Parts: sequence; structure tokens; C-alpha cells
Amino acid sequence: MNHPPKEHAQRVVESFSRIISASAATHIGQKHMLELQWLIESAIANAVHEELQQITHQVDKLSGALHHAAKRFEPNQPAE
Repeated sequence: MNHPPKEHAQRVVESFSRIISASAATHIGQKHMLELQWLIESAIANAVHEELQQITHQVDKLSGALHHAAKRFEPNQPAE
């Protein structure tokens, strides 16, 4: 990821603010825009966390497979 979740969320909200009308922006208000930014930041961080968990699981499986394969080539070591 090129940008931290907070920075990316801020850019998304700024882009959203530019495409809505001035009256809509006034109606939504700065407080709600900040809340929207927090929600987006949380969603990004959660998605990154879930992806990292999946990658960790894949690396763990690969590590086990490599360990098992290496045991086959070591003399006097029983394969698990």
C-alpha cells in the first residue's frame, strides 16, 4: 500500500467533498465528513489486516511443505 490508511481515507473524503454540491457539503457538515473518514480508514485497515492474515496462512503452509520436502533429502531423518 502506497499510503497509510489515514492518508488514503482523507484523500477519498476530499474527493467525495469535491463531487457533491455545496449545499450537500453544508448539510453533511465537517463532523460527519470526519466520521466518514474514520469509517473509511477503519475499512481500509481491516481489509489490509485480513489480507495479511491470508498471506501469513499461505506462508505458513508453504513453510510446512518446504520443511516436509527438505526432510526427504536429509539422510537419517524420517519424513513426517
